[in-house]
Amino acid sequence: PAWYALNKSLDTATQIHKEVEAARKMLPWVDVLLEMLEVKPYVIAPIISDDKWNCYVDSFDTYGEA
Repeated sequence: PAWYALNKSLDTATQIHKEVEAARKMLPWVDVLLEMLEVKPYVIAPIISDDKWNCYVDSFDTYGEA
């Protein structure tokens, strides 16, 4: 990526701005893209759903009034 940026005379700030804008435009599509990729069977992190996250948090040991 640096070669393209240097040859297009993109300074770092402009490149970061373009990357942030691209990410911001893609954010509404993340759920759709993940569904299309069919990654759910491969994701083991509990944060994938509220139910899994709540089960994970409920499994923590608590001490005192915590």
